[in-house]
Amino acid sequence: MKQLRYFLKMRWCERGLLLYTFTLLTGVRLGLRFLSFEQLQKAVTRLQRKPLDKPSYTLEGVVWAINLCTKYMPGGAKCLARALTVQHLLYWQGYPFEIVIGVAKGKHNQLEAHAWVKSENRIVVGWLPDLERFRPLGNGTAAINSFAMFA
Repeated sequence: MKQLRYFLKMRWCERGLLLYTFTLLTGVRLGLRFLSFEQLQKAVTRLQRKPLDKPSYTLEGVVWAINLCTKYMPGGAKCLARALTVQHLLYWQGYPFEIVIGVAKGKHNQLEAHAWVKSENRIVVGWLPDLERFRPLGNGTAAINSFAMFA
């Protein structure tokens, strides 16, 4: 009940961003589970809005929305779903971004992967205390870069 009161006290634009982010994150999670990455990419591209000339939301606002939606998402959300959702939001708002997908060896030599998003020369989603142990896939640059997914 406390969360509902908090939600209802928000400005309409904050509520709209949260609802859009929650819906998109849910769709991306389902897409990652039931579609190939290429099919998911096409589906998200069809949903993509034209970038705004002037952002409606700050970069911090987008990060706030994804973090809050992840907190209340049943089962949480993995890093790749969060990264793809934030990519969509940042593109729509006209912010530059870079998704990095890295791999590392785990404690028992199993392969681990992690995705994070950089914008304006900083990690905005997916920071970990031991992030340096992950090596980016590709030639040391992001696997998916600024507007490449939507070109």
